[in-house]
Amino acid sequence: MPRPERGPTARRNYVLLLAMNTLYTGLCGMWIMFFPLYASQSLGLSKTTLGLLYTASEVGILTGNLAGGVLADTLGRKKVLMASLSASALALASMLLPGRVPVYAGFPAYFLAVGLGSPAIHALALESSPRRIQGTLYMLAVRVAPSLPPLATLPLAGYLYEQGMYSLLLVIGVATLALQLLLATLLTETETVSVQAGEVSQPVHHVLRRVLRVGDKWLLLLVAAYGLDMLTSNGLEWYIPVYTWKRPGSRR
Repeated sequence: MPRPERGPTARRNYVLLLAMNTLYTGLCGMWIMFFPLYASQSLGLSKTTLGLLYTASEVGILTGNLAGGVLADTLGRKKVLMASLSASALALASMLLPGRVPVYAGFPAYFLAVGLGSPAIHALALESSPRRIQGTLYMLAVRVAPSLPPLATLPLAGYLYEQGMYSLLLVIGVATLALQLLLATLLTETETVSVQAGEVSQPVHHVLRRVLRVGDKWLLLLVAAYGLDMLTSNGLEWYIPVYTWKRPGSRR
């Protein structure tokens, strides 16, 4: 199956991916931003437990990214993306069950599933963009456009949380993932599956070994810089709601 670099197929792919990413940050991001408050106030999780839960979610993303990249190259981008969205919806829906245990299990499982689909959706965005403006369209689809909806949806999420409607935020998240899955069925695969092409995908440990060679020092620096950026930005994002929350009777 040829890559749809140009023409209506590529444009349709790109518009679908743009819509999917924008929906995710605008609607599914509503529950994510207020999860720290929900976990600490409603579930009574300590900050240490909350930190361990976030560590588990980051491990899930890392594991999912590694596995998702290999699977996207061997099974195809669309199949992996659809599996990721289905698993994400199930994991998030499980968090609607009462008690702490569904959250302990569902939260890391959700990010494992998201990590699984991330390489596929990024590859689809790149491979559906014309090469001459590939970088511009890629950033528009994965960074610029998805950054706009939270300007309106996060204040709405804050209001719903104050009204004791956090479960509604979770339901909106599940519905958003279901809508994304529906849109994903309309995507067209962008790469010929390696197995069908008679190629054998390299095992992940061979890929990592090649990346870690001394000759790839610039790539290593780029990976390290990106890792530090994720560490600091995620750490601040997760704990700002807990830090700024004013306890009843507190002067702060």
